[in-house]
Amino acid sequence: MVRICAIVLLAFLVSSCSHTSESDLALYKSIQRGLAESSNVIDQSSNEIYRAIEQRAEGFGEANYAKKWQPKALLIKDMSANTSIYIDTLITALKIKAGLKMENGREIFREDDKKAVKSLFIDDNKGKELQARLMKYKTDMLSVDTEISKAFEHIMFDVSDSLFAKGFTKTYFEDVPAIAALAILKKYKNEIAIAENQFLRWCLNKTQPVVIIDDFLTPLISQSSNYVKQGDEIIITAGIGSFASISNTKIRIGAKIIKDDVSGIVTYKFKALGNVGKKIIPIRMECSDESGKKLIFERIVEYTIIE
Repeated sequence: MVRICAIVLLAFLVSSCSHTSESDLALYKSIQRGLAESSNVIDQSSNEIYRAIEQRAEGFGEANYAKKWQPKALLIKDMSANTSIYIDTLITALKIKAGLKMENGREIFREDDKKAVKSLFIDDNKGKELQARLMKYKTDMLSVDTEISKAFEHIMFDVSDSLFAKGFTKTYFEDVPAIAALAILKKYKNEIAIAENQFLRWCLNKTQPVVIIDDFLTPLISQSSNYVKQGDEIIITAGIGSFASISNTKIRIGAKIIKDDVSGIVTYKFKALGNVGKKIIPIRMECSDESGKKLIFERIVEYTIIE
């Protein structure tokens, strides 16, 4: 099965609370930035994959494979774009309910506004509508091709109420500030970007019998925050992006070796401890490509503890 290792932040639940602190708001904004950066990188990768499929469909010989999969890839691309655009409309609607205005070229709204979240997702029933759109997206994506369905039906995201004791809307949008609800929406935009990328990679690998991947391996790393206070939690996510299967992946973050999940993504959470100042964490990623060649990537992550 084609494997994708992409930047993604830990899927989290927003816990209800009577008050939202400044540090909570800062954390949600940091999560949003990480998700936005992740989605941008993944979208760029998906566009490159789709262009590669189109180019193969225009050629000869291997085009016999590509001409079958290019229309399926286009359908995947369009369904993902439409669902992502729908979530963008919810993002805009929520900001408007929270008093959106422009100041010095920047968007300003009431980030701690819980009433705006309740109005949109509970009173206007957009929470249930969002859940239905996400479930339809999953069903439609898995219906593109029977081979795709078999490969991805067990790993694609699930938003059914059976996963949430209180229900989807209550779990994510009850008694939470606007900035937290926006983080949830951007989390799902990120998961759509990941799903699209996975499916397109599958289509690309089907366009020819053998895929050479050495030119397409990319280490991908994201962190939840660059500036934290002592005791704050930091989340680092790492993986290796590729156009084809890789194996024997080993990722070391600091002194800890972390086992990856079925998607090839590893997530490392730790507390920021020590003196005020800049800190460095080394990351080492090892894997083997389809030819058995061992590949090693070494990177560092920096963060700063502030007073």
